[in-house]
Amino acid sequence: MSQEYSGLPTSEDVNLGRKAPAVANSDHWARLLVCGGLLCIVAFVFAVHHFILVTLIRFVGQILVVGPELASVVTVDAAQGRQVWKGWGTSLCWMGNAVGGWNNVTLRDEVMDLLFDRRTGLGMNFVRYNIGGGENPDPHYNSLRPGADIQGWQAANGTWNWNADRTQRWVLKAAVRRGVNLVQAFSNSPPYWMTKSGSVTGAYDGGNNLRDDMYPAFARYLVTVVQHLQTVDGVNIDSLTPINEPISWWWKFGNNQEGCHFERDKQNWILKLVGQELTARGLFPKIGVSGPEENAMHDSVDSVHAYDSETLSYMTSFNTHSYLHAARQQVADVGRELGKEVYCSEYGTGGADMGAGLGLADVISQDINVANATVWAYWLATEPDDWGLFRTVWYGRPGIVSIGKQYSVFRQFSRFLRPGMRVLPSADSRSVIAVGACSLVVIVTNQQAWDVPYQYALHNGPK
Repeated sequence: MSQEYSGLPTSEDVNLGRKAPAVANSDHWARLLVCGGLLCIVAFVFAVHHFILVTLIRFVGQILVVGPELASVVTVDAAQGRQVWKGWGTSLCWMGNAVGGWNNVTLRDEVMDLLFDRRTGLGMNFVRYNIGGGENPDPHYNSLRPGADIQGWQAANGTWNWNADRTQRWVLKAAVRRGVNLVQAFSNSPPYWMTKSGSVTGAYDGGNNLRDDMYPAFARYLVTVVQHLQTVDGVNIDSLTPINEPISWWWKFGNNQEGCHFERDKQNWILKLVGQELTARGLFPKIGVSGPEENAMHDSVDSVHAYDSETLSYMTSFNTHSYLHAARQQVADVGRELGKEVYCSEYGTGGADMGAGLGLADVISQDINVANATVWAYWLATEPDDWGLFRTVWYGRPGIVSIGKQYSVFRQFSRFLRPGMRVLPSADSRSVIAVGACSLVVIVTNQQAWDVPYQYALHNGPK
């Protein structure tokens, strides 16, 4: 039986004092040479691969840096104008209830200037005035957060309190003095005594909370308040809505804010009754009905599709919130289909850093370009946390704490895109372009960490 050598001494060779045959030693070196050659090849391939990889990374890095230089030119045709811009704004609840009650009028005025002054502030010209329901005075129902306890105007026995809500009304009139010319009155909940749960926070199960026998009374309540604001406070109201995020199921008893769920057939009913009441008092169409004010754009689309022709005839604007905004194009389509202007009437986001500011800019730009909004409003322009455009302390030692990046970003829009300008179509949804009588405005959001140059080719623009 022959023995095959591997080129290395075996245990038997060592034990017997034998050497491996010479031929085996030569084969060993040959194998080493082959292995060494293979290692060299592998090393060479690795080096080449590493060079290619590094070069590719560097090349990609160069693309990332210089890529924007090669961006396509955005063509703008001023003759193809779309919606006429109407304005920027905010909700007055709960900020109005808190700030309007500060003893220091100078501090109040500083907040008003930051929001509504055209020269030194944001130049907002649209506000949403909240008609409070007024919570049940029984301590069992006392769950509202500070600022959210908006006074109701009518007691359960039917008597009216014409001095109600003086704080928010002060802010409303101060805003009008500074140039606000669009006012929407809205309700979060009917008065507690009209509800099934006995509370303005919602039903126990999150369902419909307005009693069926109270729909006409609720419509009269809202229109009466609006009429008083006009005749006594001298504030012109443009629209009225009895609902706010009505299809949402989070309006449940014990919440820390007012809220009321309405199924879509109930939405249709109360909107229609409000329109009929406005008409009966000679206030329609100067004061129109707005809605549905849903939290998500797709819900706004579904809700308005559930309204009948009479209800739609009272609606002067199609209002939606922008928290869930995948259905922007459908919102624009419905607005055109119904012949209603689109109001993006509420959006807010947390954070005071630039990331929050850029996120806000993205929502604003796409709401204008895709959803075809003519009005855009922030939820709480100022509050004690970083959810607003700037921070204020509401109670205790009130005052302005800090101004966040969201404020600066908002101002880049509100300062340059002014009411009366016509928004132009933009192939880049993050470039807001508008033309005035003698001006062209381009507001671009750069989401990158480096400079991004843009080129715009204008046709048929102002000379």
